[in-house]
Amino acid sequence: MFSGRIPDLRLFELQNSVNVRIILVGTTHPGNIGATARAMKNMGLSDLMLVNPKYFPHEDATVRASGAEDILQSARVVAGLEEALGDCTYVAGASAVDPKKFRSIERFWNRYFLACGADFSLHRYGHSLLEFEKET
Repeated sequence: MFSGRIPDLRLFELQNSVNVRIILVGTTHPGNIGATARAMKNMGLSDLMLVNPKYFPHEDATVRASGAEDILQSARVVAGLEEALGDCTYVAGASAVDPKKFRSIERFWNRYFLACGADFSLHRYGHSLLEFEKET
């Protein structure tokens, strides 16, 4: 039944034009992997990489995925973050680390990208990455 409301197709176009990779690093609770897969499915994302998860595949991940089992089945497991980063040209991360440690990490990456002559212009973007560090 038509509600009279026209859907905003810009979100659909954005989801299909931006390559976003979600990487979970050292996940210790498999339920977090499933919950991530479910959130990704809700947002139209599908590229999940797991760096050295403690338990995967696991029943808890499947239960928490709730309708996003296809994301779990296509998830790639790798041994290190370098492999997961692969062809990513823009990286954003989140972690529960101490703010002082974060500022140190931020300074390191700023120096690294400047030294590499990184080009952040939009035409150069390939995959984008949201990295979530180990839960504490």
